[in-house]
Amino acid sequence: MGKAAVTVTENDGQDLTGWKPTLKQQAVLEVARTGTHRTISAICNAAGVSRQAYHGWIKDDAGFADAWNSIWRGAAQNAMPLVVAAMVRKAVKGDTQAARLVAEIAEATRTKDFAAFQNLHFEVKLVGSDGSAKVISHEGGDDET
Repeated sequence: MGKAAVTVTENDGQDLTGWKPTLKQQAVLEVARTGTHRTISAICNAAGVSRQAYHGWIKDDAGFADAWNSIWRGAAQNAMPLVVAAMVRKAVKGDTQAARLVAEIAEATRTKDFAAFQNLHFEVKLVGSDGSAKVISHEGGDDET
């Protein structure tokens, strides 16, 4: 089995088109793409790779880092509707932290101010099989909390 070419546009000004992962890197990326493993440790274990190797690639291999980040950005974009729906459900039930987050997301999308949306930092933990979620932490862009 040889290396597969991966098309990657740019990372810090470097042209990475044609970057080719090693077989172990490819295994990590394929496991990450499935979305069935939620932690780096679980992904590395499933791919038969140490976490130290993964962290070394992230630090030293711009092609791997960009491919990894692309997978995670896609996963986050795919999960966002579920996260927003869970936050709306919590806001309707009176959770003010969830209501604030939903209002900030709505304002950012209404004004198409996606730069402001990128400044929202929140961590959400899915807690129920019904799709319920809990905001663990949240920081607004320019707001003081």
